[in-house]
Amino acid sequence: MEKIKCLVPESIKRMVGESSDEDLASTSSTLCHCLLSLPQFQQALRVAPMDAVDMNKNLVATLFLNRASLFHKIGFLTESLRDCKRALQISPTYAKAWYRRGKANVDLENFKDAVNDFNNAKKFELSMDGKRHIETELTIILERQKSTSSKTVQENENCFGHFGKTF
Repeated sequence: MEKIKCLVPESIKRMVGESSDEDLASTSSTLCHCLLSLPQFQQALRVAPMDAVDMNKNLVATLFLNRASLFHKIGFLTESLRDCKRALQISPTYAKAWYRRGKANVDLENFKDAVNDFNNAKKFELSMDGKRHIETELTIILERQKSTSSKTVQENENCFGHFGKTF
């Protein structure tokens, strides 16, 4: 992983380091194009041993999860879900992979799947701070799900009228 980081030009590292929240899409896209043009990055997922471990994490699962994070940041939600799924196939107890998949599902308004993902993330998360953070996210998701459901009901009533009305 460190070898790949070294291949990113200093100008891009500086741009990412100096960027603001408003620059996220642009900087993520620039970094993505840079990495995807590197044969080393493309080959890392193909040749990394499935049992390689980096900082107590499966290296291939970490590579998929990092790519999933990048895809999510630039709005490629389906691709992000796919890479989270791949990471979880390799490492089913990887709390961060469950969490990231949950975030992508929220953005896709797949709330039932998101709640399931966040519950798994909480189950596998080791730190109490991490568990509290996930619990907070779950509360927000459930509120968002409620507001989306009531909004849909309201939109349907506006389109079709109240079914009990007498004409």
